[in-house]
Amino acid sequence: MPGWTNHESLFEQEVAQTREEGGPVEALLALRAYASSDTDFSSDACRGLLDLWAQRRHKSTTEPTELDAIRALACPAPCRPWSGSDADLLNRLHGAWLARCAGCALGKPFEVFMHPRNGLSTRERIRTYLQAVGQREYPIRGYAPPRSPAEELSGPVCCPRSTRSRIDCMETDDDIRYTLLGTRILEEHGLKFTSWHVARAWMSSLPYMSVCTAETQAFRNLVERYDFHLNSDWAQNEQDVDWHWVRTRQNPYREWVGAAIRADAYAYACPGNPTLAAELAWHDARISHTGNGVYGSMFVAAMIARAFTEPDPRRIVSGALSHIPPDSRLARAVRPLLDSCSPDLSDEQALDLFDDRIGSLEPVHAIPHAVIVAGSLLIGNGDVPRTLGLSVMAGRDTDCNGATVGSIIGSMLGSGAVPPGLAGPLNNRIETGLIGPEHVSIAGMAARSLGIVQRAR
Repeated sequence: MPGWTNHESLFEQEVAQTREEGGPVEALLALRAYASSDTDFSSDACRGLLDLWAQRRHKSTTEPTELDAIRALACPAPCRPWSGSDADLLNRLHGAWLARCAGCALGKPFEVFMHPRNGLSTRERIRTYLQAVGQREYPIRGYAPPRSPAEELSGPVCCPRSTRSRIDCMETDDDIRYTLLGTRILEEHGLKFTSWHVARAWMSSLPYMSVCTAETQAFRNLVERYDFHLNSDWAQNEQDVDWHWVRTRQNPYREWVGAAIRADAYAYACPGNPTLAAELAWHDARISHTGNGVYGSMFVAAMIARAFTEPDPRRIVSGALSHIPPDSRLARAVRPLLDSCSPDLSDEQALDLFDDRIGSLEPVHAIPHAVIVAGSLLIGNGDVPRTLGLSVMAGRDTDCNGATVGSIIGSMLGSGAVPPGLAGPLNNRIETGLIGPEHVSIAGMAARSLGIVQRAR
């Protein structure tokens, strides 16, 4: 069965996602029992069941996916527009790109610690690995050591090219690939790009093996229904694309973190304009995600856009929440952090707080990502190594967490705030992993982002 995983796993994820959405899991399980009453639960049977279930799924009025409905529920707080010089903006954009890469590389080796192992939670695995190397390794403030005496218990890290002894660039990663791809889309189409432009960019620039979970399912759905080899008139009109079908068909990952990691380039394009940033992110997110998966993207874009003109992390987070439905699960999970997160908390107290807010949600769900990113920003309070370190020590999807919070704090403080120990080993170089140039420079990408802003004026 083409797609991200086998049919049994796909069905199990749909059960988990239906439960998270508050849907009738019993009805889904009853359909499963009926589908396999006379035969094995084959791939074809699973496809048919999931397609039938997609037609029956309840659409929430408090957590809509369509932009007009989101606008009707949200109440965007005002934000001061960017009024600084282009030189200052270039520095902020450089900071955003640089800290995003640093945060991504910081978390990348620990991404395989996403689930519990040997009785250790995801964050305990990270702590165990590092403390066995030496007490100075934890809390995290620099790149991961490549080996640890505790590997039998914690497990080994992955991606050795992002560990301390081997890092020489930002190696290719989906968190960075989508930021690069978003920049290409904006350069080609400007701020009026459409979801169809994003879909075509996926087809022309992303190798299929480089997409994951929700993106894999949406990619496959697009290929099955729409002809990307033709430049017919309809293909330029996204009104002719059934986006609901594209994002929901056999896609239990529709509220996972994928859309949130694709938001950054759109926010770089409109510093100080979080409303526009959130709406640009929506045009990308709606291809593969629904509900809180879309809100995660809009929330991230709004935080980054606000960070260019708002120096207070608390106002960045609270303001960004105003761009998504206030009764959504994501908003309800993040909002209490504004009262409970303080720079006076110890790192362990902060991580305990994150665990309490996240509960048993899937590690790569959009809500844990939003909680960890917002909480790390609030508690780090402008301290770049601590902010990035908290987002990685919290575990779950460590490279996504580190990359996103890096983007926000880099936009807020500029490139000079990223310590040499984090910036230097990257050597101003990104390995793209896209069809096109194999490498680009971090500073060069910042300059390209500035060019997009200048052309949009």
